Amino acid sequence: VTPPFWGEAMKQHFPNSSHLVAPNTGHNVAPVGCTKDIIADFINTASYEELDVSCLDDIKRPSFFLNTSGPVRSTEE
Repeated sequence: VTPPFWGEAMKQHFPNSSHLVAPNTGHNVAPVGCTKDIIADFINTASYEELDVSCLDDIKRPSFFLNTSGPVRSTEE
């Protein structure tokens, strides 16, 4: 997982590559939203060209932990 700027910079050095950005996420993208399905599809097809990544736009910002009782959703959602 890399900040988008660096991911895009690295992509330029790999001609057969794709750079996906999962908004509202941190350093562990794999278990968030539909990303596990995108990863599985990529592994199964060995290609990024046909991947449906439109679901990345639906990823919601994670809840904040304000105390040890658990996460609290923002009122902005």
